[in-house]
Amino acid sequence: MANTEIGVVSRDTADQVRHYYTQTESYLTGPLRGTCHFGFTPEGTVFELTRDLRLMERLLGNTLDLPPNSPVLDAGCGFCRVASTLANEFNLKVYGIDLTLIRFSEARRFIDKQKVSQPIRLIGGNYCRLPFADSVFTGAFTMETLCHADPLQNALREFFRVLRPGGKAVFFEYRVPEESSLDPIRLRITREMIARTGMTAIKYFTQGNLEANLHSVGFKNITTTDISRNVWPTWHWLFWQAIRNDWQTILQGKIVEYPNLAGSLLIWPYRHFLGYNITTATKPC
Repeated sequence: MANTEIGVVSRDTADQVRHYYTQTESYLTGPLRGTCHFGFTPEGTVFELTRDLRLMERLLGNTLDLPPNSPVLDAGCGFCRVASTLANEFNLKVYGIDLTLIRFSEARRFIDKQKVSQPIRLIGGNYCRLPFADSVFTGAFTMETLCHADPLQNALREFFRVLRPGGKAVFFEYRVPEESSLDPIRLRITREMIARTGMTAIKYFTQGNLEANLHSVGFKNITTTDISRNVWPTWHWLFWQAIRNDWQTILQGKIVEYPNLAGSLLIWPYRHFLGYNITTATKPC
């Protein structure tokens, strides 16, 4: 990920998110090629970046487990790598919403290149205030983007509102320790990263917290699956990419100024304190 200085950030979370993503161009130019999520490495296999990124997207499609032509909300769609897989391989009608409109030109280019069979509709906006009527989607998901929800409860209420009765929400997200358990150095770096990336909701991703918030807005049948060990190979790869490519910045002691670099360096060594969960929930009929 990028050795890109984020600089001064706005107090507004939406502005922070826009600024962060418009400054991290290496998502396109680096080996991730526009994919903004981790990979899923099956146990007993050797990490392979492209394969494992697509496997993570297919795992999402299988977790949604919806009939063909189902309307699905992609909250934080970015460059539409995930949306394209769901449209092409699962025949879902994806509606993508994202704060960072500058990403849509690349998203449309990629959609055209992939010859996506189902049209993907792109909407600029904030998923904490969705521009959709009630009960229009069969499914809704985030792929490592719920961390930007501000406030988190608003986003969850909106997902609940736009889902049809019986509709399914799926969240592929981090699990983090309580702030009180962090040593001073990790606490400082964590708070700096949140300030520079707009990941204000990540503090709510402690054990059982997301599930409690989903229950409080009305979701039922809430389940969580820990796939941390399947994500670890990507974290390990990111760690060594950072060591190889950004060693000068590391030696200068400036990693806090580069959130993706800081994340890449910290996530693997602290993997036993972190986690990665798939959380699903349904709107009652």
